[in-house]
Amino acid sequence: MSLLSDIEAAAVDSNVPIADLLRKCKVLANRLQHAKFAEWVHWELNGYPATEVELPRYRILGVASVGHFVGAFGREIVNAPIPMLRFPEQVRNMVARLQVREAISEVEALGRSKDLLTRKWPADLVNFVASNFPLYEDMTLADAKSPVSPSAFHAIADIVRTRVLDFVLAIERENPSAGEPATTKDALPPVKAQTVTNIFNSTIIGGNSNIGTTGNATIDNSDPSTAITLEHAKLTQLESLVTKARDEAAALGDAETVATIERISAAAKEKKFTAANVKAWASTLQTVATTATVVAPNVYALAHWLAHVL
Repeated sequence: MSLLSDIEAAAVDSNVPIADLLRKCKVLANRLQHAKFAEWVHWELNGYPATEVELPRYRILGVASVGHFVGAFGREIVNAPIPMLRFPEQVRNMVARLQVREAISEVEALGRSKDLLTRKWPADLVNFVASNFPLYEDMTLADAKSPVSPSAFHAIADIVRTRVLDFVLAIERENPSAGEPATTKDALPPVKAQTVTNIFNSTIIGGNSNIGTTGNATIDNSDPSTAITLEHAKLTQLESLVTKARDEAAALGDAETVATIERISAAAKEKKFTAANVKAWASTLQTVATTATVVAPNVYALAHWLAHVL
């Protein structure tokens, strides 16, 4: 089996740890002689340092926060929502976005957690907010945290796996033998450096979706007007995904995505789907979920479901 085929097989097999997949990519980066791809693989395997290295957008999560507020005579409010609009932009960026810098093996493990994860606010930040931004009348912020669903980390891991697959498929189209060892020491790279850079920027950095064009999707769109019938169980599952994705998009203030999800919801209620609509919705939502300034895991989950389950 060629290296490219080996990587493709590992990318589509969810039982293969992503770290193992990326170590194969480390070999590919060496054979392609492409520094940027090698660097990306390195940081994904080892984690991103807090300074000097820009964090990919898919590793920045949008999060909400709740607080423990206390008042006179023993009064308290536990897990009260903290409204972000009261804060200046600099503070919002600190508390409404979670930078995930851990190695991909740890991210993948967090995505398998059965429990809701939390990020505690630093004590200095709690004191700053308590002193400058009263949020509940006659109450003081004593502690705060940001709950994070394991699905958010699962989404990051899934994005990395998908982007590796898109990258390798694009390289394979340029040269099916690109992953094999050079026959001589002074051999030229198997694919032109600029071509690899363009593919890297498009699939890894930009994360362009290739739904319906590279084998990532299972939708048969040979006749885009073909109606798709859903079983009751799938409709129930879709309803749950739509609700979570709609709430997430609304919280991010993304009116266009909310409108797209509403169209999906309406089609589900009327039980009227076509291959063309499903493909378009999946592509739109996946692009939003993975190229926005923050990752939207529930929007991504809905896009993934549309692309792979229908």
